[in-house]
Order: sequence, then structure tokens, then C-alpha cells
Amino acid sequence: MGITVSSILLCLFAAPGFAFGIYEKNGMFLEQKIKLWWNFQFKNPKKRLYIARNVSEHVFLFRERQALRRELRQGKGGKK
Repeated sequence: MGITVSSILLCLFAAPGFAFGIYEKNGMFLEQKIKLWWNFQFKNPKKRLYIARNVSEHVFLFRERQALRRELRQGKGGKK
């Protein structure tokens, strides 16, 4: 391997370390900025969806479950 190739490889492998060590903006280093970018871009959802809940439907289902539980406790839920 020639000196030119080895010096180019040295620059390529040393540049990220130099960037991580030197770069600082608004009190945040480069690795913190990259971590935040990764979390917001890939881990967290991009849209917050609002799902409307029908309260009357939940109350109806809750009462229906209570009635079924009462029937099962009293033994009326078995096969005929």
C-alpha cells in the first residue's frame, strides 16, 4: 500500500473522531445531536393521532361484561 492510500485512509478514519470531539453547538455535542435525530426520525412516531372515544359505547360494554360475570357466578352461563 502506498503512502497516498494510507494517508487517505487515515483521514477517512480520523475525521469522525475529530468531528465528534470538536463539534459543539448550543451546548450539545455531535453524538447527542445524532442520538436525538435518530430517536425523532425512527423511534418516535411522526404523527400523533387523536382517537375519539365513544364514552357511551364503553359504558355499554362495561355493563354487558358485568352482567355476563354475574351470570357466570350464578351458574347460568353453562350449556343447556
